[in-house]
Amino acid sequence: MTGALNLCACGFSTWGSDLGGYFGWPEPAVFMRWTQFSAFSPLMRPHGKAPRDPWYFGEAAESNYKFHAWLRENLLDYIYGSAVIAHQTGIPIMRSMAIAFPGEHKLAVVGDQYMFGPDLLVAPVIDESESRTIQFPSGRWTSLWDGSTVSGPADHKASVPLDRIPVYLRPGAALPVQLNRALHFGASMNNDCITGLVVTPPNGAESSSRFNVEVEVANVTVKSTARGFAWTLENLPATSYLLVYGTVTADKVRVDGKILPRLTTDQLESTSAGWGPDQAGNRLIIRLPSSHVLRKVITVDLHELKKL
Repeated sequence: MTGALNLCACGFSTWGSDLGGYFGWPEPAVFMRWTQFSAFSPLMRPHGKAPRDPWYFGEAAESNYKFHAWLRENLLDYIYGSAVIAHQTGIPIMRSMAIAFPGEHKLAVVGDQYMFGPDLLVAPVIDESESRTIQFPSGRWTSLWDGSTVSGPADHKASVPLDRIPVYLRPGAALPVQLNRALHFGASMNNDCITGLVVTPPNGAESSSRFNVEVEVANVTVKSTARGFAWTLENLPATSYLLVYGTVTADKVRVDGKILPRLTTDQLESTSAGWGPDQAGNRLIIRLPSSHVLRKVITVDLHELKKL
């Protein structure tokens, strides 16, 4: 990981490792952890002198690989946008904490975690421990997996089950994603593919993101309001869902001033517009009205926001 972060910092942004190692035969647990790390690397590629197909390492490793291969597809637009940023600015896809947070000097010496693109903090597991310490920058960070939050700056000890790598969304994040109809990460999209945008509330009064999706340059701005937050989405092609993380819900959701009905998760699948918390209660799902899907500017207001 040290070599990867140094290489990316020197301008070689499109980097990847030989998943599973080039020589030898890794233990199944090592292959699983390496798969997770590779899913959050610029290139994800199994390669070696011996076979590196996941089914050689047992059912758990095969299932783990399948999840993270689909997760890679979920994040394809985000990774593409991060690659465009690297090409245009030199800021790499895989960013050391020193590069990502130059004003937080304590993070300059942290070498076992990094930012993957502008919005995802990734903390790989490189030993057999069942927990690891993550050093969080300032702000409120939200787990991509369960929606739990950590307020930084802080050192946080996180549990690390073998099938998951710690990944957190930064405050004010905006990630274009492709998901299955149930809006699950890491699940097959062979039969359906839904476009969405994952967002989190900002640290302060306002936050903005700019990224490339297909041929468009998209802009997302979120502002704090008297009773909640307001997102302005510009040039997002065919975005059907807004997925709000950060352990919050709302009493009212408006799209361009129009109040949307509050619905159950099942109702959201069969209607043209609405909102509600998902079944796990760790994110707010807003289905954007179909008439707004192709519009160049969409304003979404969350009023009277509160914790779940």
